[in-house]
Amino acid sequence: MNQVFADAEALASGVAQWLCTLTSESRGRFAISSAHVAFLATGAAKANIVARVQSQDRALPAARVQPRGRLHWFIDSAVAADITAR
Repeated sequence: MNQVFADAEALASGVAQWLCTLTSESRGRFAISSAHVAFLATGAAKANIVARVQSQDRALPAARVQPRGRLHWFIDSAVAADITAR
């Protein structure tokens, strides 16, 4: 199931900010129509998943995301260090 959370303070200011959680049931439908999609990954434990997503491992819902706009990655130094060490 998708989880979508609106930042109530941002909505009150007229700027919508959303957080969506991908699951196998979502199949990335919302992300295909999105202008911008961002992934956030922190900690060395996430490096393997990030590497699999970036190598287009279609077993992961995040690897199937193809927005009509830009895809942004926000990773910390622990994720980056483990990925570049491969």
